[in-house]
Amino acid sequence: MEKKRQANLLAIAKILQDIRTRILNGECPQLPLPSRPLKLQGGAPIRDIKRFTCIVKLLKIIEVNICGNVISTKRDIFYRDISLFGSQQYVDSLIQQVQLMLNCERLSLNIVASPKGLVCGDMTIYQEDEISIDIKGITLIPVAPEILFIRFNRPVDFVLVVEKEAVFRNMCIAFPNAIVITGKGVPDYITRKLICIISRCHPDIPIYTLVDADPYGLQIVFTYQTGGIKADQERKSLALSSIKFLGASIIDYRDESLPATVNDRRKAMSLLKMGVTKGLQREVQLQLFICRKAELNVLNNTDSVQLHNYVKRKLTTKY
Repeated sequence: MEKKRQANLLAIAKILQDIRTRILNGECPQLPLPSRPLKLQGGAPIRDIKRFTCIVKLLKIIEVNICGNVISTKRDIFYRDISLFGSQQYVDSLIQQVQLMLNCERLSLNIVASPKGLVCGDMTIYQEDEISIDIKGITLIPVAPEILFIRFNRPVDFVLVVEKEAVFRNMCIAFPNAIVITGKGVPDYITRKLICIISRCHPDIPIYTLVDADPYGLQIVFTYQTGGIKADQERKSLALSSIKFLGASIIDYRDESLPATVNDRRKAMSLLKMGVTKGLQREVQLQLFICRKAELNVLNNTDSVQLHNYVKRKLTTKY
């Protein structure tokens, strides 16, 4: 990762120097975006001028961060110049453009999303800078960019990745010999990275997902398996094909299910077009055929013991 950061630093310096040189020579400055160069020619549209200015501002922030070994969240960057950037969504799109321009992961730009994922367990995270982070109980997943190894401080039977926080907290109590993780819905980069590193450090420990029996839950599993559908470099580094779908299956929750909406069916069809794995494909097809969906929160709130037993039964069939 450090080599990639230095490569990014050199590439950014080269881009900024090229812009300075062109301006001093009275030439049209440009940015080498992958789709097409972004040029500030005479009479350029206001949107292009703003985009150019924002990307240069972002490159300067990244340059300073890498030189100072500072990590910024996407939110931090937005608040650096609210009047210039305009919205958080616009900042997110600019970061993706810079990733594509430099062909790199977001973390190698010293940029992360605001951490939101939770982990429960007893472990120690070791980083390249000889700093270690101890995790005990339920903890916000830390931003640790240079993880070398994760040591479990007690025996771990499996890793359980849960979609929702309420279910996560009950699973922490039900399975003390497991590492339980939640991305609180669609997982962020830090949550997915942690799970990938756990898999790399402990390849013999199985990792399971527990999500709602609806297309949105299955899309979360698909995100973990493939790394997401954004920048190619980032997707490749976060893909974890070995992660297993544990549940919930709509077949198991027909009595607690609700009618699927039109949007649910559209999401299910889009998942099939994405090319999900055979296991997920079967679940998507079942949901479409039955035209029903079910949320784990319903059972979690009414009978948490039944949910614990369901997970234990599913784990027995997986081992």
